[in-house]
Amino acid sequence: MVREVVAQVPRETLTAHWDYQTVLLLALGYLPEGVNRLTANSGKWNGVVCELKEQFPEFFLEMHFAYRDPLPPHSDQLDDFFRSVGISEVLEITSPGYQVYSITDAVKIRLREKEGKFSQEQRTAIKEMSGVMGNELIIL
Repeated sequence: MVREVVAQVPRETLTAHWDYQTVLLLALGYLPEGVNRLTANSGKWNGVVCELKEQFPEFFLEMHFAYRDPLPPHSDQLDDFFRSVGISEVLEITSPGYQVYSITDAVKIRLREKEGKFSQEQRTAIKEMSGVMGNELIIL
């Protein structure tokens, strides 16, 4: 027997189709062409994504952070995200000693294929997130 589920509010409809991992992947996909190296520093990533969650909470409903002063915030969900992007070869650690993630322009194009799950307003917000990520995480 097939059971149809009807979402009661728009937010439920939105979250039924994407999650924070898709949001983060699309933000990576919006990084400019030729921007291919990002820091692999876990504390830096956790701090940046925690700030993004504060600014765009609707995109990160399932992501939770532990606050441990003086250390940066920490999210187990972000750790899971990095495991999944490593397995799927979205991001590669180019050298453990340098702690650098690498993403190719071809992968970014592939990630942008996910943008159809989002409204134009949401895509604009995710592009803004990408800019924050670029400002904070890119290694030149």
